[in-house]
Amino acid sequence: MQRMETARKAEEAGLRAPTIAVPSDSRECVDCHAEENPGIVAHWTGSTHAERGVGCYSCHEADREDADSYLHHGVQIATVVTPRDCANCHDAEADEFAQSHHAAGGNILASLDNFLAETVEGVRLEFNPHSPTPGRAFQAVNGFASANSGCQQCHGAKVALNATDGGVVTVDDLQPDEDGIPTNLDAVGRIARDENG
Repeated sequence: MQRMETARKAEEAGLRAPTIAVPSDSRECVDCHAEENPGIVAHWTGSTHAERGVGCYSCHEADREDADSYLHHGVQIATVVTPRDCANCHDAEADEFAQSHHAAGGNILASLDNFLAETVEGVRLEFNPHSPTPGRAFQAVNGFASANSGCQQCHGAKVALNATDGGVVTVDDLQPDEDGIPTNLDAVGRIARDENG
């Protein structure tokens, strides 16, 4: 993913010319989405898939029996690409992904956590496809900005200090009071000090 983002940024900055090959079964997809959803095409053009000639239909092709498939401009597709779809070319990676909690990442959308992040912490806007930022008020610190901020509080990096016993001391160990002052002095005593304190 990092390689893809780095390549995309280099192309956007004019430091690298995009080297893409659009397969014939994806030409109409790319042409239409370049007009309707340019971000999707821009993201794809910076990818290894684009460089290797793997187009939209290679990943989004679906069978009529698939629960998430639908007819889109005469072609049966699924919007969400799952590990099962990726497994057509990437068996090992798909197995790894399917075993991780990220494979169920979409479950958050219908959860109480997501409702709270979008509604209680901010404002849940109705989808308007003609707005500059459809369904999102990025210019205001509410709604999705609150969701990102709220999610980051739990899913950001865990801060810990080195302990004298070789382990770590976390905020949970320190048990801070409402003013942030540690109440567990044993944990404070286990914090390893360096030359800066």
